[in-house]
Amino acid sequence: MFGIGGEDDNLDRDEDNESNEKTFLSQSMHGSRRHLRSLAKNALTLVSEYGRPSLFITLTCNPNWPEIIEQLLPGQTAFDRGDIVCQVFYRKLQAVLVNIRRGKYFNVKNTPNKYHEIKFEVRVIEYQRRGLPHAHLVLKFKDDDGMPKYEDKLALAEWIDYHITTVFPSTPDDEQPLEIGESFEEDTEYAKITKSHMIHKCFSETNGGCKNENNICSKGYDATFVSEETTFDEKGFPQYRRPTIKSLYVVPHNKKLLKDWNGHANVEFAGSTYTVI
Repeated sequence: MFGIGGEDDNLDRDEDNESNEKTFLSQSMHGSRRHLRSLAKNALTLVSEYGRPSLFITLTCNPNWPEIIEQLLPGQTAFDRGDIVCQVFYRKLQAVLVNIRRGKYFNVKNTPNKYHEIKFEVRVIEYQRRGLPHAHLVLKFKDDDGMPKYEDKLALAEWIDYHITTVFPSTPDDEQPLEIGESFEEDTEYAKITKSHMIHKCFSETNGGCKNENNICSKGYDATFVSEETTFDEKGFPQYRRPTIKSLYVVPHNKKLLKDWNGHANVEFAGSTYTVI
């Protein structure tokens, strides 16, 4: 909380107040700067108390979800009906959160009936320029139920490969031939969703893209080397296993979660406590 007379008292000041009287939005006002800063402090306190997060997940609304399309009037798109979009997004988000808490997506390897229990979770919902919502979710799993220690990089890399993939799913319908060491993905539904929602496309920043003034992808998806194993960089962030050239542009994800969400569902190992900022 922020006290009267502190440096944060000016956060919500009405600069256009003709009487020059100071007015503030209290912390209880949802969306005010005081409220948001309070939430940020709570998130940082969780990390300080319980340690670095385990996963960072981004779930983006798919305007072509059947639950949205079937409620639109002739000639309408999802962007015309924010009321429908937000309701469907909220319901699907709640379903995924329940599945995460019950261990559907992140079970302990070799023990399918045992799952990683959540120590804490922090989430925020934001809106894109055209109005579609997306959620950012930070999770911390308990350390005593199969979650490797952060210092054990070999076990941690194995855990990441078990739960997160960046492998391009080729199918017999693809026109391109298989690369060396590549095989067909039997789950065609998963392959279709991956190709529709989880392939990064680079374009210039002037159009809201990832390419900077040096024509370099700020997300690192213009790398030209493949890797047969997951490693970690000097900052502790994972360099995911990408065994083929086609895998270089695949956004990290969890197979089961992606199929349930049926939209962009980025799942990253949270290698830094700065994830919550």
